Amino acid sequence: MAVKKDFPIPGPSTGSKVSKLIMRGTAMKKRQQLIPKRKKQNRGAKPSAYLSRIHQITQSIIDGCNVWYLNPRAAEPVRSILYLHGGAYARGQYAQHWRFVAMLADSLNSEIIFPEYPLAPDHQAREVHAMVADVYTSIISRNNPSELIFMGDSAGGGLALALAQQLYINSKPLPQQLVLFAPWVDITMTNPEIQELDAKDPLLNVDQLIKAGKAYAGDLSPRDPLVSPLYGDLKHIPPTLIFTGTADVLLADCRSLKKLALEAGSEVELLEVPEMPHPGVVMPIPERDWIVEQIKERLQQLS
Repeated sequence: MAVKKDFPIPGPSTGSKVSKLIMRGTAMKKRQQLIPKRKKQNRGAKPSAYLSRIHQITQSIIDGCNVWYLNPRAAEPVRSILYLHGGAYARGQYAQHWRFVAMLADSLNSEIIFPEYPLAPDHQAREVHAMVADVYTSIISRNNPSELIFMGDSAGGGLALALAQQLYINSKPLPQQLVLFAPWVDITMTNPEIQELDAKDPLLNVDQLIKAGKAYAGDLSPRDPLVSPLYGDLKHIPPTLIFTGTADVLLADCRSLKKLALEAGSEVELLEVPEMPHPGVVMPIPERDWIVEQIKERLQQLS
């Protein structure tokens, strides 16, 4: 379902913060390198001292990787959210990710489980999936899967969907809901609509995405559902809510995901936010607040 024409958030043509980000992003797209040249560039950001003061943040190690647990400030959490960050499978979480998951924890009164999964090119999809599957096992050892939500942006959104598909294949209980922000669900980038969107997208570089996807896939086919869940089982996925912007090159495959999943009989809703760039939701823009409110309303309906 597309956002109504009376969408209350101003677009870049009215001089919102988005327009400034887009203007800045135009130059970023030309020089963007998704596969870092230096290993230290791969490392994700850690929670800031401020976030650590106002939230309870703890840490564990699973399969040699950090897994963070962030709890809301005001009350006991009513659910858990496994959040998988974006970064083309080659970069760790950004400081913006930390601010966003803290916002989710407070707005949704939820515990956020935030793993630092292994990164390409040093690690490939099979190893990443093994790690996040172990994180999932640790979560359900203390939580009811029916009260667990998977969320992820960009590559993390694709990973969340692929993880859900693998859980079904392995006869494991599925989460209650998937919430995906501009998910990268097809690393082949062969959708014919992508070329038209590429001219509008100020941030994502299609050639770099293809290279990053191949590095993540390793010896797997780019169409293997482990790396491109668009080609996987879409009949047995949990109810899925997708957000993406119309200035995002991944919009094309998000539309394909909705179409194929609905045809398979799954419950999927796609909200297209006018002129929002990729991934939008982790940026300090009004659209992010609107998106979180939409999630909050839908989760309240599930309670």
